[in-house]
Amino acid sequence: MRHPGHVDCLTSEEELAAILAHEVAHVSHKDGLAAIQKALWAQVVTTLGTEAAKKLSGADIAKLVSLFEGSVSDVTKTLLVNGYSRSQEEAADQGALTYLHRLGYNPYGLPDVLGKLAQQQPSGGGQGIFATHPGMDKRQSQSKSFLTQKQWTRTEEGRRDRRFRECAG
Repeated sequence: MRHPGHVDCLTSEEELAAILAHEVAHVSHKDGLAAIQKALWAQVVTTLGTEAAKKLSGADIAKLVSLFEGSVSDVTKTLLVNGYSRSQEEAADQGALTYLHRLGYNPYGLPDVLGKLAQQQPSGGGQGIFATHPGMDKRQSQSKSFLTQKQWTRTEEGRRDRRFRECAG
């Protein structure tokens, strides 16, 4: 998925590979599937609760039904607006770093692009990608710590950089 303005800030193939590896890690970890399953189970429980409560009477039951009916939209809104959890984002970052290293890409492409995104991130979160992803500064720091722990070094690949510039225009 293209995030207008964010992909435009990329200056190397390693940074592009880092973003793609991060998204592949979400797919590999089945984060999207987990979110869908969580939403479906919440909807099942909500539907069952709503139908059971409708068979009862009284003002308190009507209030309970109203609360249940709103919970489906709350769950959906939470998943769509808040995105993945912080732990899912951290796991996807670590997965991306591992993929990059294994494939011979510079794993430092991820903290590099996170640093660029941190400069664009408004204070207090923001909208779009910034509303659904934890602080970019923190993710950049965690990524660098992971790389240091693994003792993976920064590599430069001039051929890839030239190819990227040719394709990006």
